[in-house]
Amino acid sequence: MLMSEEEKAEEAERARSARKEREAEERRQRIEGSPQGQARLAFERDLDWFEIRMNVRGSDRSNAGRSTQSVTLIEKEGWRLVCVNHVYVPSSFMIIPRNSDNRFSLKGEIVGVYMFRRDASKRLAT
Repeated sequence: MLMSEEEKAEEAERARSARKEREAEERRQRIEGSPQGQARLAFERDLDWFEIRMNVRGSDRSNAGRSTQSVTLIEKEGWRLVCVNHVYVPSSFMIIPRNSDNRFSLKGEIVGVYMFRRDASKRLAT
């Protein structure tokens, strides 16, 4: 069955609308999965405290500077950084036997644990 020009236009519009909805949902999920998105959700849930753990640096020295940027974005969501602590989380350990002594290799990452207190005065209009 052949479609009229009007039906073709309606079908194209439905496809565009579905694609836009899908893209908006993917963007929402990406934002909610980010530190900033998690902070926004916590603020909207009216929580007084927000804690997040972020890799500061892994064995490959990745993530350099990302935690500073994330803290800035979280504070723009209405939070004030109160406390931060860093812990080393080992991921592998290997003993290398030698003649009279043993050497070892330890790999892991440094994780920052950030505690924020709600501060609505810091929240930017969204």
